[in-house]
Amino acid sequence: IFTGSLKGQKVLDEFGYKEYEHIQFSGPIKEEGLNPEMIEIRNKMKYHHNPKIWEDLGKICIECGKCSIVCPTCFCFDIKDKTDLKGGQRIREWSSCFYNEFSQVGGGFKFLSTTAKKIHNWYWHHFVRTPDEFSFPGCVGCGRCIRVCPAGIDIREVIERIKKS
Repeated sequence: IFTGSLKGQKVLDEFGYKEYEHIQFSGPIKEEGLNPEMIEIRNKMKYHHNPKIWEDLGKICIECGKCSIVCPTCFCFDIKDKTDLKGGQRIREWSSCFYNEFSQVGGGFKFLSTTAKKIHNWYWHHFVRTPDEFSFPGCVGCGRCIRVCPAGIDIREVIERIKKS
């Protein structure tokens, strides 16, 4: 195991990984920002919206949320209130933007009302929002989403369509 920061090393130290040979501090990782391909994908999605891509994917996606469950960069959550007669607690629970209740707000309105909107939102977060807000890609290229998708959606093929649009 290699840590990439002093903060990461501190986490390992707090969990008792002090006497070890297999864990090494590799030094700070240099942040280089987005590579040209990620910038191209972000710009295509941001400035050349192609609804046909999302409509086509919306016809085959079954909204199971598996892609977001296995994705190491997904961070959607819900706020839940747990109450009883003794008191209450507001907690944040990990969720998926593909779940029907995720985008439901007061009055029952769903701002992600179609499968096409949900899948566009998922890609937007990975390839536009995360790069814009944090200056690094929202996709690490692990391919987990490809392996678990029962509809056979391949993120690599979707990215190629985005680049060609």
